[in-house]
Amino acid sequence: MDQEKERMIDELSELFPERRFGANRVQPDGGSAAGAVMRCLLNSEKSVSPGDLSRELGVTGPRITVILNNLEKLGHIRRSMSETDRRSVVVTLTEAGRKRVEEYNAHRRSVIARLVDRIGPEDTQALKRVLTAARQMEEECFLEEKNN
Repeated sequence: MDQEKERMIDELSELFPERRFGANRVQPDGGSAAGAVMRCLLNSEKSVSPGDLSRELGVTGPRITVILNNLEKLGHIRRSMSETDRRSVVVTLTEAGRKRVEEYNAHRRSVIARLVDRIGPEDTQALKRVLTAARQMEEECFLEEKNN
C-alpha cells in the first residue's frame, strides 16, 4: 500500500464514529461501551482507574462497573490494587483483551481501506472535510450543552 493511501486511512480512522464499523463486535456482551473501554486501556500509557474510564468515556460510575464486571468475566481485563495507593483499583487489559482490540482495529482499518479504494482520493479528501466539520460541530454543541 502506498504512503498516501496509508495516510488517508489513518486520517479517516480518526474521524469515523466507532459505531459505523461494528464497535459492538469488539465485545458483544458489553456493547460499544465495552469496546470503548478496551480501546481506551490499549491506548493508555499509565494506570487507569475505573473513575478515569468513567470520565474519559462520559459514562456513570455504576455503568462503568457493569462494563468492567462483564469484561473481567470474559477475561479481557484485570483489576488490581494500585501500586501507589493501596486503596485504589487500576484496570489493565489482559493479553486476550489486547488481542481482541487489535483484531477489531485491523478489521476497522480494512473496512476503511476498502472505502478509500472504492471512492478514490478526491472523494476521500471531501469525506475527510465533511467528517472534520461534523466533529467540530459535535464538539461545539457538546460545549454549548455543558455551559447551559
